[in-house]
Amino acid sequence: MLLEDYRGIVQCDGYAAYKNVANAICGKAITLAFCWAHLRRKFFEIAKDGNAPIASEALERIARLYVIEKTIRGQSADERRAGRQERSKPLVIELKAWFEQQLARVSGKSLVADAIRYALNRWDGPVCICGPNILEAASARAFWNSAWALEASALAFCAFALARSASALAACA
Repeated sequence: MLLEDYRGIVQCDGYAAYKNVANAICGKAITLAFCWAHLRRKFFEIAKDGNAPIASEALERIARLYVIEKTIRGQSADERRAGRQERSKPLVIELKAWFEQQLARVSGKSLVADAIRYALNRWDGPVCICGPNILEAASARAFWNSAWALEASALAFCAFALARSASALAACA
């Protein structure tokens, strides 16, 4: 198999097939790191038209993480890791608790509930910024710029996921 021997982190969007392929191929050997920008975009789409206090607050909370990333950019990996542990991790823990509280308050059919569920269903991915395998948190672009060696592996992973999905669709036809 294409990724049979791969071990590491693949940053991706929230497409559900990535989880299935990663788990089927390598168990826990591949860590999926979902992009904060994708998570943030769901709330931005809701808040852009105005009166959306929960989405707006979610954006403010996520923006605090971006500010931390901006202040630690350019520091050594150890300094960034320490900064994230000290400053980002508490905010991420608070954000998850806040998401869970808000989800209990809003209609399950609302757009903001969908955005919160999207975030919570992919929670282990964004939290990579606070774990032992630290990624640049701001965007996929920052990740690719700082991790060129993984680019080929991730592109191969995406191509494989696409091929596997196409194969599954063809089998259903």
